[in-house]
Amino acid sequence: MQIPKISVVFAEIGLGNMLLIDRIDGKISVWLHDEALPSRAITPVYDSFHDFIDALVAFDPPPLPSLKELGLDLKAMGIEEE
Repeated sequence: MQIPKISVVFAEIGLGNMLLIDRIDGKISVWLHDEALPSRAITPVYDSFHDFIDALVAFDPPPLPSLKELGLDLKAMGIEEE
């Protein structure tokens, strides 16, 4: 299957598969180069390039609890408390 003329490739994601941006509506899709069914070759993944960039930004997870806060028996694990 060929890439639609209304799409522009902006990244390869491996194994010949590509990320596309639609020149009309700006949606981001994945193009699977070896998909046999044309109806499944392109899968929309983001509504806009802005959404795609936002998804790349790592979120700040909450801090992990300490071993003591987890209720582990530190002495039995051979760990001395400070």
